[in-house]
Amino acid sequence: MSTKASEIARQGTLPNDELDRLMAAMDGPGGWGGALARLDLPVLSKKRFWFTDAKKSAFYKTLTVGGFGEALDVGAGSGVIAEGLAEGFDHVVALERDARWCRFIQRRLHQDKVTNVGGVLGGALTPP
Repeated sequence: MSTKASEIARQGTLPNDELDRLMAAMDGPGGWGGALARLDLPVLSKKRFWFTDAKKSAFYKTLTVGGFGEALDVGAGSGVIAEGLAEGFDHVVALERDARWCRFIQRRLHQDKVTNVGGVLGGALTPP
């Protein structure tokens, strides 16, 4: 793996070209999950769990929260944590600073029929 690809994999994100290919394949059989399984891309192939590991949201579900029924996932990336939080909250905001990932999250949630999560473009230091 090239230095650039290994650094990107360590950071937990995908190169733009791999994200573009994933998004292009999302409308095929099986939606985003089918695309994830079909594509054989250098970084994506090593990060499939990053999209599917429901345990990533388990810690957050153990926290004592106020009675507002809302959660904020800052740096939502693939949306796996936000989608996991949707099970325990009335409304979840998936805040993502990269417009490409924000579009991925919105399409993922639509395909998974998750209606109580909203993908929002912005970051922790630059909220909308």
